[in-house]
Amino acid sequence: MPGGAPYTAAKAGLHGLTRTRAKELAPVGSLANVVMPGLTLTERAKGAIPGEVLDGEAARTPTGRLTAPKEVAALVVFLGSAANGHVNGENV
Repeated sequence: MPGGAPYTAAKAGLHGLTRTRAKELAPVGSLANVVMPGLTLTERAKGAIPGEVLDGEAARTPTGRLTAPKEVAALVVFLGSAANGHVNGENV
């Protein structure tokens, strides 16, 4: 991705920060994770990105489709809930 260095550096920084915070906060019972779903099929994406580009991106995923916003939301809810007692320091 031309000009993508700042974006890539920010993503790497988030991953490192998450791993560090997970280790620092675990002793007090706090978990730290980061959710980076990539291209998500939001209304904004559907309006801003040509359909053939969305289709091409979907074809490159293992599932053959883009992630729905409700799937990202469900993951975030799980990670922040009492149901998550152990997932910590992960980049999802």
